[in-house]
Amino acid sequence: MDKAMKRKQDLFKLCNGMDKLNINKKEKCLSFSEAMLSIEGMKVSDEVTLALEEWKEGKATYLSIFESTLQRYGFNT
Repeated sequence: MDKAMKRKQDLFKLCNGMDKLNINKKEKCLSFSEAMLSIEGMKVSDEVTLALEEWKEGKATYLSIFESTLQRYGFNT
């Protein structure tokens, strides 16, 4: 298996569990991440906030949001 395919498979494995969380656990994840960013003096962009709301409601996969966020900031997935 080439590196790109292995990386995609690893990302899928990591993100798949996030999609299986119930809405209460997803809300706790989002609250925790916001708290951690606040400690660092950062704020989540409106675009990412909307995407994470879609994930919380089951309208988007965590992997799709993860990849699009990385790409938005110039990282390859």
